[in-house]
Amino acid sequence: MASVGSNGDIHFTGPYNTLFWWMGCVPVDPMGGQDPFLNTLFPNYADLRTDETGICADCGIFTQTLGTAPNRQFVIRWKANYFNSPPGPAQAEFEVLLTEGSDTLSVIYGATGDDGLTATLSGIQQDLNVFTSFSCDEAVLTSGLRVNYIPNSCGSPTPTPTATATATATATATPVVTPTATATATAAGTATPTATVAPPRGTPTPRPRPTPAPRP
Repeated sequence: MASVGSNGDIHFTGPYNTLFWWMGCVPVDPMGGQDPFLNTLFPNYADLRTDETGICADCGIFTQTLGTAPNRQFVIRWKANYFNSPPGPAQAEFEVLLTEGSDTLSVIYGATGDDGLTATLSGIQQDLNVFTSFSCDEAVLTSGLRVNYIPNSCGSPTPTPTATATATATATATPVVTPTATATATAAGTATPTATVAPPRGTPTPRPRPTPAPRP
């Protein structure tokens, strides 16, 4: 079972994982007595809300299953408002695509308030020692970008993200995942931008998630 957070994170449900916002780069380590995020995908981790109906009437977290077995795709889509909006960046739209029979975790980005420039990170981490960071406070999460993560068990990562949003973007961290089929065992990650997001689909069913209380 997985938990999906309004702040743009997905992780396996368990006693040591909670849904909250913590500023920092991958690997995310809240410290201060809080447990680190374990086995977590951060498609667009930011201080987001999905419940501000007065500002964003159609915000929420939506899911949809496409196709038939054994070739189904499960889509998790966010349309969220930044916690400080207005006057900050307005909204963020992105989705995670899970394909049946495939180890690839795909993140596809739509329109985002500042393309990930402020208090936003993307990546994946098994724990504080095994992780891949694609971006951290960088304006690289542009509309139409698709980033693929392929989990593996190799590598000794370093925590400094230097990825850029180009067709051959790479990061210096040795991955827990290898983002794209062309990555090598020592590559930190690659992202392949695509011209479009996802094929048209039917109207999904809203599944709003609760949002933590504002930070002091």
